[in-house]
Formats: sequence, C-alpha cells, structure tokens
Amino acid sequence: MTIGAFVGAAAAPIHEKAAAGDAAAMNAMCAADEKCLIERDGMGSTPLHHAALKGHIKIVRYLVMKKVKVNAKNSNGMTPVHMAAMSENKAAGKEIVEFLASCGAGIDEPAKYNETPLLCAALFGNFGVMELLLSKGANINSKGAGQSSVLLEVVEGQRLPAKYDIMKFLLEKGADPNLGDVNGFTPLQRAVMSLGTREVNLLIDMKADVNLGNKEANTPLSWAVDRKNFDMVKLLVDRGARINDVRQGPCRRWTAVHEAAGAKNAEIMRYLISKGADLSKLDSDLQTPIFYAARAGDFEMVKLLVENGASAKVADCRGRSPIGEAVRLGAADIVSYLKDKSAPTAEVCLLNDAIASGKLEYVEMFIGMVPDINASESFGASPVVEAIKSKNIEIVKLLIARGAVVDGAYHRNNDTPLHYAAKTADESICVLIASKFKDIDIRSLDRKTPLLWAVAHGITANAKFLISKGARTDVVNDDGNTLLHHAAMKCGKEMIDLLIASGAPTGAKNKKGETPLITAARIGNQTLMAALIAKGVSVNERNRNGNTALHYAAWSGREESVDMLIAAGADKKIVNNEGKPPDIKPKQRPESNTMFDRVIKKAVEYTNYSKRN
Repeated sequence: MTIGAFVGAAAAPIHEKAAAGDAAAMNAMCAADEKCLIERDGMGSTPLHHAALKGHIKIVRYLVMKKVKVNAKNSNGMTPVHMAAMSENKAAGKEIVEFLASCGAGIDEPAKYNETPLLCAALFGNFGVMELLLSKGANINSKGAGQSSVLLEVVEGQRLPAKYDIMKFLLEKGADPNLGDVNGFTPLQRAVMSLGTREVNLLIDMKADVNLGNKEANTPLSWAVDRKNFDMVKLLVDRGARINDVRQGPCRRWTAVHEAAGAKNAEIMRYLISKGADLSKLDSDLQTPIFYAARAGDFEMVKLLVENGASAKVADCRGRSPIGEAVRLGAADIVSYLKDKSAPTAEVCLLNDAIASGKLEYVEMFIGMVPDINASESFGASPVVEAIKSKNIEIVKLLIARGAVVDGAYHRNNDTPLHYAAKTADESICVLIASKFKDIDIRSLDRKTPLLWAVAHGITANAKFLISKGARTDVVNDDGNTLLHHAAMKCGKEMIDLLIASGAPTGAKNKKGETPLITAARIGNQTLMAALIAKGVSVNERNRNGNTALHYAAWSGREESVDMLIAAGADKKIVNNEGKPPDIKPKQRPESNTMFDRVIKKAVEYTNYSKRN
C-alpha cells in the first residue's frame, strides 16, 4: 500500500494547507468562507482526512473545534481514523486516533471493502495505533474484502518489512491463526505459499492447525509439495502434518502423496516414503500415486514408487492402468519399464490409450492383452471407434484384421462406427468402414443416419461418397430435421448444391414447423437461402409461432437476407401468432455504421433471437 492511494489530488487550496499543517493559512481561508473546511477533493476526502494522514494533530484539533464530521467517509469509505492509522508519523497518528475517538469517531468502522482502521494500522506497521485500537475494543478478527482477517491480510501483504513482528503482535493479542477467507485459505496456507520457515513456525507455535485445508481441501502440506519446497515439506511433517490423510474436496479425493507423485520432485517423495507414505492410497478415481507419476511422464518417480512397493497392476474406476497413462502420453521409457510389471491382461481402455497415442507399435503391443477387442470403455468408445476418431487408418485396418466388428457394433446413442467415420475429415476411413456395412442408412438413437452426421459436421467428401453408395437424401431425425435443415448450420455452396442435386427435400418442415429456408434465414446462411429460392420454394411459409423467413431476417438485421426474400416475393405484411409483421428496419447509412452501432446491433439481434426461440 502507498499513502497516495487513499487521498485524491488536492482539489482546493484548503486540502493542500491541511496536508502541509499550515494553520495560519487555514484560519485565513476559513475566515473568508468557513464552508471550505468540509470541501471534498477528487476522492471525496475532506481537509480532516488530509491532516490526519499527515499526522498534523493541531490541524485535526482545529477542524474538530470547527465542528467538521469526524466520521466523514471518502469515496473509498475511509474515515479520518483510517487515515491516521496509516500515517507515516506513527506517534502523531496514535495521538490523532486517540483524540478522534474521544470526539466520537468510530474506531472499528469498515471502509468500502471492509477495511478497518486496525487493518490499515497493521498494513503500515503502526504498532502504537494497533495497541490503542485494541484497547478501545477493536475486533482483531474482523474480516475485510474476501472475508480475509487482519492477520491473513498481513500475511498476504506486499513489502511489509516488519511482517514477522506484526504477525507476532497480532497473534499475541488474540488473532485467530485458523480463520480462513471466503475460499478457506488460512494464514498458514498463505505463509507456506509465499513466506519462509520463520513465519510458518510462528503460526504453528501460536496454534495454527497444520492440517487445516481450504474449501478445495488443499492443506499447507499440499501447497508445500506443489511449490516443490522440500524444506517446507520437512518442517510441516516434523510439526505434525499427516501425509496419508485422505482429503475430500468438492470434486475429488486424494492425499499429499498423490500430489508429490505428480510433482516431479523425487527428493520430496523419498522423504515422504521415509516417513511412512502409503503408496496404495486411492483417490476419488481409485487411482494410486503411481498413476500421477506416470501421467506426469516422470520415469524416475515411477521407478522410485515401484522400488518402494507400489503396484503397477492396479486399475482405476474406469479400468485404466498406470502403463495406460504412459502410453497415452507417449512416454516410451515408462512404457518399457512398466510392461513386465503390469497385469498380463488389461481392460479395453489400455488399448484405447495406445490408439490415442497414435503409435502403431503400442497398439500391436497391447492388442493381445485385451480379452475382448469389441468391448467399450465404461465412459468411452470401443477401440475401432477410438481409432476412427483419431483418424488413423492404419490402426483401423489393424483392428479390423484382428477381429474388430464394424457392422452391428453399437455404441452410445446407438451410434455405429460408420456414424463416427462419416463425421471425420478422412474420406478413406469412411470408405473403408462403409464397405463393411450392409445398411448404409443405419439409424442412431436420435434417428440420424451416417449421411446426416456428415452433413451436420460439414464433411462434403464423405457426404458425396455416401450418396454415391445409395444413402437416402430424404431422411429426417427425431426433431424432423432434414439434410438441408442440418446444412443451414455450417455448410457452404458445394455441400448445398450436392444435396439439392441429389434430391434432398427443399420444403419439408421440422417439428417446429420450420422449412430449411426459415432455418437458413434464422441462422443467416444466405448461400442456402439463395439456393432454395432458386429452386422455387415458398418464401411465405410459417413455423409454429407463425414466423416466416422474413421475420427472422428482419429481427436479425441482415439487410441482404431481407432484400433477397422481398425480391423473391416475401410478404412484408404477413403477421405471426402475436399479430406482428416482420420488423424491417430502415436501411442504415454507411457513415453511421460505427463500431458502437455494430455492437448494439449484435446485442439486439441476440436478444430478439432469445425471445423468439
């Protein structure tokens, strides 16, 4: 904190004179106009604020004698007592605080962000003021911004040369060392993160709980491990930090040993092992520490854990193994080291990890370990689908050669490998997978065919191939959307021309009553609009809300779309179910098309879209 941050630039000579302690000048100015004594500067500070900050007790007494308000707040919510508490003239600051308190000033008044005079005094190392405020009943455990206590603010404070002494003073006066902020961070946690062993020892000596975590369940030990601070880890363990405690956060459960395993610091892990670290503890995913080491690609850590009894044959809640983490990462040294130490058989997720790595040699290494090559992960895909998604045709071919079933293999939502192949950007994979299917129009749970998927993802090459193989172009999904409804989302001219030329319905309505033209107008796909109009579709069809394509084009402010529809015969007077015609705006003058105008236009467009849908 700097002094200048709490008063504004002097807005009038009276503030300058108060800050300078010039009583004679102030007297003269007051004689001319007594109202100057309550004048505010740029930050709302009065002459009393300035005098208190600079430690001018005579000016303070003079102003109080003139009946100025002793509890006046500036724009930061600070009173003259706050200012005196921050005064660089510490002795005078204490005298001013005592005087103002005797005149009715609040000694525990919170400022804009709940800063109390005690906090201000602490952050400026004004011990005399702190002593005085506490003797008058100031709450040593009051909380400021973010529910931070005075002690916590001091621990987190920047450039406090007497920080240790201030901490010691507050603790000896009764500051609670375990009082956390809104996120549960305690002074000890923050001290471990940013201070030294002296301050940490002080807090623990004064009864700070060495095992108390924040709302995410991070403890002082976990922060020391995270910072790779060996000396701090050793200190905390020596002072009672429990290394095998399973910490339960809102989203996960784990121990400090898990964190150390993934922290890439063998020195810390060796120390924890020497202190009895349990290498078999499970986190919320049923993973042991060796998973963390493998996932970090830390060969030395993996080796250290195995040499100290960690098993590489374990599996987590999804069937994943430590070697699988290394495989997915492509950590060849760990894979080689763990291969003979892992279970002889593996869940399908290990094969999927090998596929995800993109390395054919890994797939060949583990394909024989999986009992069922057609099984799917609990929360994932089968190996052949994983290979299709990774766009690796060589791995796809290998899996099929080793018995992977393609036709008749259903996955989540009844999607088949052909559905996944249709939406990849690799036409060769789509061709290969389609050659294995008897029914090229096989449906997923939401009634989508592979062609619908290809169109929805804008993969023109795959759509062209599927159509060439006889895929139906009149299909609809559960929402009644046709190929051209899907094309409105992201497709360009090549896909649109292909679909129309292949007989895709141009005027069919979905369950919302929208034709492809209405959808295109709502989304703003003018290429599709032009193609549909050229095919002669009706431009005045209405959806279930009675809205036409012109309604949506007008609401969105797309002038080209409006012009296109009107030129094609769109009825400007047709009303929707609310009795409203298309809201066509006057054409905007180019010179008024400023950045501000465009921002407002986008906001209005979004608001109207939200209301209508």
